[in-house]
Amino acid sequence: MNIVANTDARFDGNVVLIDAFGSWCPPCMGAIPHLNELQVKYRDRGLEIVGVDFERSTNPRRREAKGRKIVKKFDIQYTVLAGSRIRMLFDDHGDVFGALPDLESVDGFPTLIFVGRDGAVRTIESEFDPETSPAPIEALLVRLLDEAA
Repeated sequence: MNIVANTDARFDGNVVLIDAFGSWCPPCMGAIPHLNELQVKYRDRGLEIVGVDFERSTNPRRREAKGRKIVKKFDIQYTVLAGSRIRMLFDDHGDVFGALPDLESVDGFPTLIFVGRDGAVRTIESEFDPETSPAPIEALLVRLLDEAA
């Protein structure tokens, strides 16, 4: 098993964009091609995108299999981690808040968490829609990438 933590050297001084998503979420699936483009375009400037896949299944192997299928289907160019189980709408969201406590105030998916080069969470965008909001998302990333470490 590979452990990824915010202390990994690859994140030092880089801008990190965390994408909390699930295969059950059509807008989440629609965001992946846009995030792939951003990763390829800005990787050399210090962008690290990390997807965290939250699924509804209670079976860890099924959740992992769904994540692998998504990575393959979209040829994802960034790190994707298996999150824990997310429960149905209006439930207590399973273990999502334990894994990503900054999501506690978030009402929908996909959710993007922007972390500056200094390691601080700068903003959280809930219910990202790649059809209506890619330009502001990219502008925010460029602003963060332009900051000194």
